[in-house]
Amino acid sequence: MPDQAMAIQETRSEPRDEVMHRTRATDGEGNGVKLVLVNVSPSGLMARCDRDPVAGDLLRVVLPIIGEVVAQVRWSLGGRIGCSFDSTIPLKAGEVAARHPGLDPGSRAGRGVARGSGS
Repeated sequence: MPDQAMAIQETRSEPRDEVMHRTRATDGEGNGVKLVLVNVSPSGLMARCDRDPVAGDLLRVVLPIIGEVVAQVRWSLGGRIGCSFDSTIPLKAGEVAARHPGLDPGSRAGRGVARGSGS
């Protein structure tokens, strides 16, 4: 009997933009958290994380162009976290953040001022 591979179809409610962007967050106790964003959608993100937050933790995450947003950790596994934003980010801003990861969110945001890649 031949091996039959099961096809698993991932269904998501919205598309994600793949990114590779270093940023920072602050947890509920005011501790700094280093993140590398892996993907972003209007309602959430996935990131690599230097800490081990648990589901339900709130983070204040700095996003390019948009600035600081509140995100709730939905899952944490093997150095990666999935978070949902407290409020959705504008789709256009999400696209800009994904396609221009070097833009500085705090310096004339939205005007195309680039920062060095070593953030």
